[in-house]
Amino acid sequence: MSNHPNRSRQQQSLAANPAPEEVRALREAAGWTQAQAAAELRTGARSYQRYEDAGEQGRKMHPGLWRMMRCAAAGRLLE
Repeated sequence: MSNHPNRSRQQQSLAANPAPEEVRALREAAGWTQAQAAAELRTGARSYQRYEDAGEQGRKMHPGLWRMMRCAAAGRLLE
């Protein structure tokens, strides 16, 4: 299954997992704390923290959840 977008290392697609730095930058641009971002995504605070953790314990955010976060942040930035 080398044609799956999350398995390709050569190009970044819209269906790829975001990097922890992207997740953190979007949260900060929206003016959210980690707890507020977790509430927007309907997830636990610790689960959200793992999305921003770039270390061994880090967890990749699903592309669908990343899209939801971008939409929520866009609405927040337009207010």
